[in-house]
Amino acid sequence: MRDTCDVCGKPLPDDDELREFGRHVECDKEMIERGDATMKGERLTLMPQYDHMENRAMRNKLERGECIDLSRCRMELDGSYIIPPDVWQEDIDYCNAQTEGWIWSIGRETATGIIRAAHDTRFYQNPEYHCLWLR
Repeated sequence: MRDTCDVCGKPLPDDDELREFGRHVECDKEMIERGDATMKGERLTLMPQYDHMENRAMRNKLERGECIDLSRCRMELDGSYIIPPDVWQEDIDYCNAQTEGWIWSIGRETATGIIRAAHDTRFYQNPEYHCLWLR
């Protein structure tokens, strides 16, 4: 659990759910509204919350800039993440550092051009998506 907000750095209230999530509700809403701008400046920045990670391979990749943490990207109801276009890169790993889960597939929706990522292979051989990346 964290004592300060990952976004603004201010202390979190004594609410276990907020402390587990690591952000104020207002900061999370603002971050979602800002979308691209939030991720652009942080895409390869190591954040202090990586210090506690049990998955050392993931932590090492994050520290070396070989992995992009999507935990701050907007998550859809189906569990997929929306990746802002300026965050998408080839030849790099993707993960959710909060849950320590690797991303397994990334696809560009053919109808809208939106780039999505998932912890499964749903964007591979899917006629509605152009698969951009597969673990």
